[in-house]
Amino acid sequence: MHNLAISLGGQKKFIDMEAEYVSKFLIESRILGAHHPHALNSMHGVARALCGQKKYVKAEAIHRAIIAMRREISGAEHPHTLTGTHNLAGVLRDQGKHDEARELYHQLLEIEKRTIGSEHPWTLTTQANLVSVLECVGEDEEAEALSRSTLEARERVLGTEHTSTLASKNQLARLCEDRGEYAEASKLYGDVLGVRRKVLGEGHELTLSMLSCVYRVAEAMREDVESVYSD
Repeated sequence: MHNLAISLGGQKKFIDMEAEYVSKFLIESRILGAHHPHALNSMHGVARALCGQKKYVKAEAIHRAIIAMRREISGAEHPHTLTGTHNLAGVLRDQGKHDEARELYHQLLEIEKRTIGSEHPWTLTTQANLVSVLECVGEDEEAEALSRSTLEARERVLGTEHTSTLASKNQLARLCEDRGEYAEASKLYGDVLGVRRKVLGEGHELTLSMLSCVYRVAEAMREDVESVYSD
């Protein structure tokens, strides 16, 4: 039943996925109890399915309930509780509730840096997610500084061609582009494009998407030069 639920989610059949996880949760909560890890995992599956349907208010309520139970069972700093907090912060971000999402990401960072270290992959993922929220609220300087530190750490820890490293490089490139720092954006996009060509091939959709970013920045740089000479 669990594998079927995952498969349905992969096919974007979120309504069927929701029904499958609800059924699973009802069985598990009756036999094992609502606080059992299996039941909580099924609750998370329901929340994921709801997010896929953009039913964020319901998903948020479920994530809050999961966190409350995780805290009661395992404590506020247990990895399962922290994962639940990550999920809640993401749903809040998707709803545009950026202030609360930012606060949760800051809380997660404080705990993760203290318990697993500042360069643990989970900590760096939290930093990257915080950058995305800072972008949304217009905190561009803080977002860029945190994005740079995240990229540097991921290059050290994961290597220059890891997918998370490439995601950070793409994130920083987008920030630079938005700030009109086209030369650096072009280099960063070009680096990502080079790896995607090598790993995925010329015709892969992710390669083509990055190629369009390179072209877009090149056009912006050309327009900048033309504006200087036209003045």
